[in-house]
Amino acid sequence: MDIILAFATPLTEWTVKPIGRQLSYVFNYKSNIEDLTRQVRELRLKRDGVDLEVKPAREALKTIDPGVDGWLGDVDKIIKEKETSFSEETVAAKVACCNGWLPNLKSRYSLGRKAKKMTQKADKLLATEPKTIAHPASHPEVEFRPTVDFHEGGSSSGTSTQEQPPTSEGKNINFDSRRSTIRDVMEVLKGNQINPIIICGMGGIGKTTLMGQIFEKAKEECMFDEYTKATIKESLDKAPGMIQIQDELAEYLGLILEVKERAPRASMLRQRLSQGSKKILVMLDNVSTTTQDFLWNIGIPPSCKLLVTSRQQDLFKDMDTRMNFPIHGLPETDAWSLFKKTAGSTIESDLELQVVAKKVLKECAGLPIAISTVGTALKGESIAIWKNALRELEKASPENVPGVIEHVYSKIKFSYECLRNEQAKSCFLLCCIFEESVDIWIEDLVTYGLGLGLFKGIDSIVEGRNCVETLVQTLKSRFLLLDSDNELECVRMHDVVHDVAVHIASEEFVEKKKDAVEKRIVVRDKAETVKLIDWPKNVEEPTYCSSLSISGLCQLLLLRHESTRECKPPPTIFNKMEDLKVLVFMRTLPPFSPQASLAVLKDLQTLRLESHNLPDDVSVIGELRKLMILSLRETNM
Repeated sequence: MDIILAFATPLTEWTVKPIGRQLSYVFNYKSNIEDLTRQVRELRLKRDGVDLEVKPAREALKTIDPGVDGWLGDVDKIIKEKETSFSEETVAAKVACCNGWLPNLKSRYSLGRKAKKMTQKADKLLATEPKTIAHPASHPEVEFRPTVDFHEGGSSSGTSTQEQPPTSEGKNINFDSRRSTIRDVMEVLKGNQINPIIICGMGGIGKTTLMGQIFEKAKEECMFDEYTKATIKESLDKAPGMIQIQDELAEYLGLILEVKERAPRASMLRQRLSQGSKKILVMLDNVSTTTQDFLWNIGIPPSCKLLVTSRQQDLFKDMDTRMNFPIHGLPETDAWSLFKKTAGSTIESDLELQVVAKKVLKECAGLPIAISTVGTALKGESIAIWKNALRELEKASPENVPGVIEHVYSKIKFSYECLRNEQAKSCFLLCCIFEESVDIWIEDLVTYGLGLGLFKGIDSIVEGRNCVETLVQTLKSRFLLLDSDNELECVRMHDVVHDVAVHIASEEFVEKKKDAVEKRIVVRDKAETVKLIDWPKNVEEPTYCSSLSISGLCQLLLLRHESTRECKPPPTIFNKMEDLKVLVFMRTLPPFSPQASLAVLKDLQTLRLESHNLPDDVSVIGELRKLMILSLRETNM
């Protein structure tokens, strides 16, 4: 008997129960479908609840838990399948045959079995409903604003067909003229000897764009484990905000600085940047000034590689391991490619417009921000508007070229306004009386500045020369002046910087300023200057002239006159300039002699007569009792 029971029990398990389960699918199909309907209804509610949490979490840039999307996908799949396979119409059509007279046992079996299996799946999904929907947002990655992209082929300047336009990788411009700088900086980044690395140049020259290109290349080559950056906001009223710099650096590192005091925040940032053996690149954009403890006060340890952009060359002078990478304007080919991209291809296809466009581009002098701003403003405009823009740019008064004053001039003007030394500002404006693109002799700045009394406490030419060379060095370090390409004792101004200097020294601009500066310098162009002179009507106007006024009084006059016709000026030529302190008269041909009219210039302190054939009697010069400096360069004396 025991043996029979031993065999009967598993036999029942293997035969009777499976048969009963299969039969239950036929007879219990309705209850199976009802169970499935209840579970799907519950699933739908749970899904909607999870969706309510997922949507705002995504909008808050939180990280959705990896299991959530899979669970929602499985729920949607089972809901859709239930709606498709178990609608009332579908079930009613399947459970009977012979026009409803007989039950369809096969369909009932299939519906009951499928409903049971799907209910089991629904039970499992309900049991595994996600408890954690989202996690705190990951810290943002460093990004640089994308710039103009190029997809051209062939020559873009109408010169040699072998000259290729700048190529593009991603969104940044890759100019041939900048590739060597990128390559050199990348080499230095790989080593350990140089730190910090300073990309320096005048405002709008493309320093930030270059930093972005170097960052992207470093990421491609996996040179560092982490990257962080901060942009120093421009402000004349206060030093760079350490709190703002610390917050921006910390944000890219996923660090929350909850304390408000600067020193503890710096300590936390230093600890984060010094963790483990990670290689971290710290980028500081637009640094204008540094103290000896600048990096320490922010919280940047020496272990980090530091990449900086600045308008100054003398940052971190106390660090022997620093290296400067000055960048300059774009060469003609690259400049034309950028101009064509921003102004449109019609500047090349329309030959009449092309002539004007190249003159406009020349006024931009290779400065990327000027090229893109002017090109965008003039895109699609008529030839008349282009010609008017050229006239305004030539006169350094682009009132009708949108964006030039706001976006181009403002960047350079900010460097000027950051000069703490009023004498440096005066020296800068003094340079704009000279013609555009010429070499400026430092000795001329000395004699003109002394005659105008711009330098305080100077008792000799030697002291004046030392003062001017110091001021010139300050201006060069901020790219407001550049070294001459030809003469050691000369400097020059970038053409756009010259335009900005003229704009700052314009009468209209000075009138808008309501500060308390006592000596406001105004520089007048040829047209305005000639009105101040009783110039002979039978003599051609000066080849070049400009004048400089201080506090409303004309105190410097610079003339260059070239003519083949002889004339004698009236004694009244300088009558409207009795306050003149500096007179510079340059000429290359013999017929003009201003000596007789000098007697009215009682306050004259600097007189320069260059390339003159002086008459035998020059006693009038002896009557100039306040004259301190007399220059007779290349005269017949």
